[in-house]
Amino acid sequence: MTADAYARPTDDCDLVLKGGVTSGVVYPQAILALARRYRFCSIGGTSVGAIAAAFAAAAEFARRRGDPAGFERLDVACAELPRLMPGLFQPKPMFRPLMTLIRWAQRRPRALAGVGLAVTALVLLLAASGATLSWLSPQSPALPLVCGALFAALALCGAGAAWVGVTAARLPAHDFGLCPGGATRPGGPPALTDWVHATIQHIAFGREGEPPLTFGRLREAGVELKMVVTNLSMRRPHTLPGLGEDLPLMFDAGEWGRLFPAEVVDFLTEEAADPVAQDPGAPRGLVLHQLPSASNMPVIVGVRMSLAFPFLLAAVPLWLRDRWLNQLSLDQVGAARPMRYRAPTTARLRRILISDGGISSNFPIHFFDTLFPDRPTFALGIDALDPAIDPDGPRAYVPRGAEGASFMPARDIGGFAAFAAAILGAAKDWQDLLAGSMPGQRERIARVFLSPEEGGLSLDMPAELSRRLMAYGGAVGQAVLDDFDFAEHRWRRALSVYGVLQGQAAGARAGWDGGFGAWLSDYTPRTYVRALAPASREALNARLAAFAALGEIFDPALSLSEFPKPRGVMRITPRV
Repeated sequence: MTADAYARPTDDCDLVLKGGVTSGVVYPQAILALARRYRFCSIGGTSVGAIAAAFAAAAEFARRRGDPAGFERLDVACAELPRLMPGLFQPKPMFRPLMTLIRWAQRRPRALAGVGLAVTALVLLLAASGATLSWLSPQSPALPLVCGALFAALALCGAGAAWVGVTAARLPAHDFGLCPGGATRPGGPPALTDWVHATIQHIAFGREGEPPLTFGRLREAGVELKMVVTNLSMRRPHTLPGLGEDLPLMFDAGEWGRLFPAEVVDFLTEEAADPVAQDPGAPRGLVLHQLPSASNMPVIVGVRMSLAFPFLLAAVPLWLRDRWLNQLSLDQVGAARPMRYRAPTTARLRRILISDGGISSNFPIHFFDTLFPDRPTFALGIDALDPAIDPDGPRAYVPRGAEGASFMPARDIGGFAAFAAAILGAAKDWQDLLAGSMPGQRERIARVFLSPEEGGLSLDMPAELSRRLMAYGGAVGQAVLDDFDFAEHRWRRALSVYGVLQGQAAGARAGWDGGFGAWLSDYTPRTYVRALAPASREALNARLAAFAALGEIFDPALSLSEFPKPRGVMRITPRV
């Protein structure tokens, strides 16, 4: 496809991409199919979806600057993925044997199971033979041989388990990842982070020598890019690029030099100017710089953070002066029964680990959402192929009818591993799954269904399989172009919004008229007093009263029995 195919898009859209590790190779061709008709205004993603989102944003950045060949460069770069994929995940030298074992096990799962069964059977056979001989013929010359073989087998199993245990015990010192993301063999193939950064730069600029593409430069060109990361240390998600605005975080150039290309670290330290004043008890050699603002954060930093798949890619370290204990102690001054402390409550320097965004939100379809959309926000996801679906048939799906995708699939739980996976999946994905079943949401989600052999964490994905998955991506992009009905989407959104607003307005009116309004007008607050001047306080009361009076608009209430289901709710929740 030539650059001319992307030069004259007729419509605008937003795009959200689900996480999916190596199965994310489906996304580039879907992006290219959509780019022929749509300009991408806002793009978001999680984990591997963050890579594809960054590539799409870089290509749109180039197009907004008069260079539609950015999408052609995206196509060429991703066509190289099947060849490059096996070398992208490069473990640290000490973890190479373990990584080799993992790769072998992934390529030959049946052989691994066979070896495990054979070893177990051998140990049991030797144990049974030894027990039988010791009972029937204690003086048999074969008994020492059998016992020796049993001891050797057990010792070999123990040595193997000990080796795996010792190797795994080293992971915490390397931020729980076999691979740092950068190259670990000089002169070898490109590693993941280096390749992604070079590809972003090539797609965006088409030439060398440009500084790292930042979220701010994208925004200046009219492209908004967002990603989800998970703050493991604080058990919460963040939305990039605003991480440094959520918390006063810092990075150590030495640590980041092992994760990012040198030009990125140099750019960050130059943007940060002088190092942050050092804490007396900080580790030796630590030189901290303030995390850049949202505008100055390089796109590759966001991608690498969102992509930090646990135990495969090392988490990204940041530093924070933790003021929680200090705040707790200050808030208790004058309390009747204050807590007692056995250590100083001053701010403590903490090392924060940022990991895969998919841990907390693997499919952030809430990105770019509005009550009354003026352009579609497409969400592209990867789902499990049901055994009842013909694997040789089409794999792309875009809901068309009113009830399409409203019913979430129920999956069998056939063993301990499936049970554990179900617990983890329910804990981290329930919000995304429920949101994806909502009317006014579900019809904009396009899915590619992959079999267990095609998706997941396939580090040595064969080139033929990679190309097949890419073709699925092109098919799902075309399915969006063929089957998505924006007018029907807006109609269903209107019904869904109305159902929520009617209930919210009725509740607001009842609460206000039930005494909240009278109480508020007479209350003299103790906190946030300076935030509102007297005139503003009057305006606040009057506007809340006016909002509560909106309940009259919805009286008499419409029956919602024939409205689309499931119905939603409106709540005040934290901004992520």
